[in-house]
Amino acid sequence: PRATGTRTGVEAEATNARSAFSLSVVRGDATRRDASHVAAEMDDDGSDPAESGTEQFAWENGAFLIQLVCLASALVMGLVMKHHRVHYIPEAGATLLLGIFVGLVMWSADATQRLTQNVDFNEEIFFFLLLPPIIFESGFSLETKSFFRNFDGICALAFGGTLISTVVVGVFVWLAGALGLVTAISITHALVFGALVSATDPVTVLAVFQELGVNPDLFALVFGESVLNDAVAIVLYRTMLNFANKGASAASVVGVFESVGFFLFVFLGSTATGAAFAVLAAAFFRAVKGSVVLENNAHVETSLVMIAPYCAYAAAEFLQLSGIVAILFCGVVMAHYARPNLSTAARRDSAMIFKTLATLAETFVFLYMGVSLFLEDQAWTTVPFAVAALCACLLGRALNVYPMTRATNAWRARERFKVPANHQNALFVSGLRGAVAFALASSAVRDLGEPSGRVIRTATLMLVIFTVLVVGGACHSLVDWLELRAPSAWLRVDDDEGERRVEVEGDAETGAGGDAREGGDALGMRARLNASGHRSASPDCAAAPEFVVADFADGMAKLGAHLGEVRNTENLDLRGKMRAAAAAVGAVATVTTFEDIDKRYIKPYLAPDTPATPPRSGKDGGKDDDAEAPRGRRES
Repeated sequence: PRATGTRTGVEAEATNARSAFSLSVVRGDATRRDASHVAAEMDDDGSDPAESGTEQFAWENGAFLIQLVCLASALVMGLVMKHHRVHYIPEAGATLLLGIFVGLVMWSADATQRLTQNVDFNEEIFFFLLLPPIIFESGFSLETKSFFRNFDGICALAFGGTLISTVVVGVFVWLAGALGLVTAISITHALVFGALVSATDPVTVLAVFQELGVNPDLFALVFGESVLNDAVAIVLYRTMLNFANKGASAASVVGVFESVGFFLFVFLGSTATGAAFAVLAAAFFRAVKGSVVLENNAHVETSLVMIAPYCAYAAAEFLQLSGIVAILFCGVVMAHYARPNLSTAARRDSAMIFKTLATLAETFVFLYMGVSLFLEDQAWTTVPFAVAALCACLLGRALNVYPMTRATNAWRARERFKVPANHQNALFVSGLRGAVAFALASSAVRDLGEPSGRVIRTATLMLVIFTVLVVGGACHSLVDWLELRAPSAWLRVDDDEGERRVEVEGDAETGAGGDAREGGDALGMRARLNASGHRSASPDCAAAPEFVVADFADGMAKLGAHLGEVRNTENLDLRGKMRAAAAAVGAVATVTTFEDIDKRYIKPYLAPDTPATPPRSGKDGGKDDDAEAPRGRRES
């Protein structure tokens, strides 16, 4: 484009130096401050001698004014679309088109570099100012019961699915390049591209789902996957970039294990950092809960809530971990443990503030991406690569969703809690690409060099535009076509299945469980699910005492006495007793969920006395409303 073609060499160096440390958000480099100083020095050296600092400041404010006008226009446009029920184009897509129009106008008018460099997409601003509030609000606004209820499926999609998508996309585009069908890039660069483009951003799908009231389990799966997926993709990008920078040594077995260890270290370390600050916040708010001083100064309480996630972000970056992962899990843990300890006013105000910041940031990001289409130096000759990348993403999404949901269904014991086929199809089409993928692609220009980086950035931007406009625009029709408005299976308690129980039985003949017959396990003990709760004994299952549990509380109440009975059973040898005890513990584990452990061992210490139902209105009503209440609900 002409706007980029008119840059002088000094101006181009200044622009590159200014954004040189944007990767530090992804890498955790120690060169951020040095890069900032270099950028400032080059700005001084590269400025037109006839142009004073006051004039430069005026150009920056002019660019800021353009951004604010575009932001306000996008928000108003969204309200108009909601009022007129415009469904064929999503709000995010309309904002993206507005950004494209502004970028086209500035490019056509051959706007000065002083203006375009301040309007164009800046990864530094994105990672430090725009992304943290978006990620934290996603975690803090999480409906934790639905999240943990579907935690197995969410983790399968976010971890296993993202890894599958990375490998499939990377290998696909590398093979297409090796065959001469598209622009060729190395296998390591292709894997880096696969990692960054695996970051999904189904903001449009979620908006439609929330508006139409789809099945809450499906909403939890899509929302939970998107929350974890961004964090996983960022850490996986760092891992693949580290893998690529090692060159030939990365192909060794040691290099692969080092990369896996690097991923686990960064992700688990960042998770622990975010959770630690959230637990500290929860403990603090629990200690001061009901304080008259805080109740009379709710703005101070809200301010403290806002400080905690940024402390987690800064600490993770200081430790060269991932601040995004840390702030995400800080939000999730604070939503579950800190929010119940807040006053009603602080709870309401903090939710509103974070929602406002996230809305402004998300709108800004889509404007940024649209503007960059014409103000960035795109590799337009590599459009076939973008088409191949789109096919690879569709294939990767299919190999991600369907095997992972099938594995989740195999893990879940109850038939009614399994992910149905229409939900699997909805998960497939919800894999839109968005801001995180594009920001990482912009960083790839410096990480991988100009040739591969520009190809990756252009392809990623085209994927974002296509998925947001085409797939996002079709979501409203897909809800009815796929019949996604059914109620949650977890809410149906009076069905034909009844209360299921777990039975553990031993082997009468061997005294130790014998061989695993008729579906028994390798230990000779069988944990069977029974709708009636009665024992269905067989001739070889009489030695071990019967152990029947209905749920976690029932199992914990009976487990100690049952283990004592097993220990005193004379016709069982030591090996048989150990097997019977292990099978009993396994039976309790079968009916145990994270919610059970949380209620018994964690929440009583961090968020005690949280009512299960909203408190009655009155002079002290509203002091402790339900932590799991829907967002935005206010008490009388």
